Amino acid sequence: MYFYGYYINTLLPPSLTRVHLHKAQDTLTTFSFRLWGACNSKYGPDVVKAVTSHLSRETAGKWVNTCVRPGTYTREACRAAAQDEAIHHAVQIADSPFERFTQSQTGGYIPAFSRLLVGPSSPTPTSASTTAHHSTAAPFQISLETPRIGRFRACSGTPFRLLTPASPPLSPNTVAQALETITARTQGTMMGVLERVRQEKGMPDLHSEDREMWKEVVRACSAALGGCKGRLPKGVEEKVAFVEAKLRGGTWGYALGAREQQGQVIGGMGMDGRQVMAGMGGWSGDGMGREVGAGVWG
Repeated sequence: MYFYGYYINTLLPPSLTRVHLHKAQDTLTTFSFRLWGACNSKYGPDVVKAVTSHLSRETAGKWVNTCVRPGTYTREACRAAAQDEAIHHAVQIADSPFERFTQSQTGGYIPAFSRLLVGPSSPTPTSASTTAHHSTAAPFQISLETPRIGRFRACSGTPFRLLTPASPPLSPNTVAQALETITARTQGTMMGVLERVRQEKGMPDLHSEDREMWKEVVRACSAALGGCKGRLPKGVEEKVAFVEAKLRGGTWGYALGAREQQGQVIGGMGMDGRQVMAGMGGWSGDGMGREVGAGVWG
């Protein structure tokens, strides 16, 4: 979904989105201070002391959890924060802080949060030449009881649909085109659903509490990441810079009206949906490659 971190607050109620926001803020703070601990050879209670010195109990008390536990900051955990996977995840939630609660046994997050019933929503093909560009939405059931293996089976009473090319087998080029078509159709359907929801509910209702919490997170994480300058393994500092950029200029920062001014993050009021969309200027990606190794600590 385009501008996921903003519009998820229209599709889902605050009772659900806020707990995921709190989890994301906790994760971002943990990530930042793990790096800080590794760069400064500080672990356990020493890192917790640094974390609490940058957070106010009044603002952060509702969401701090993992980031204030000494066991979070072992030497191994702190150094692991420099790995590509950890940095990539931090970039994503800095842009759109909707953190999932659990991981699979293989360590990967479930890649989507959706119960959208997709298709067939495209126009009926008018000629044989267009038939190959359409796909079949096959109903199937997902079992998460064995996340390492995963279990899928055909089932009619399910909200999930698997989009498959209508005319297999296909050449590699056709498969790539089919993937692009399916992606575009799913995004189009999702935006159509979003537009209907917006007609009923209006734009997302963001609160001053969200803004104050995010300012606190940005200040704390910026202080921690700033203390890593020049001390990270080769190539890591350039990647970590994307986390800092998303904290201030990602989807959520724009949605809250956050701006950086004279070294401080301030909150802006009165931004409607058009201003938010214009400010973001397009699809928000991580902007970094994940194939490069994380390097070695000196």
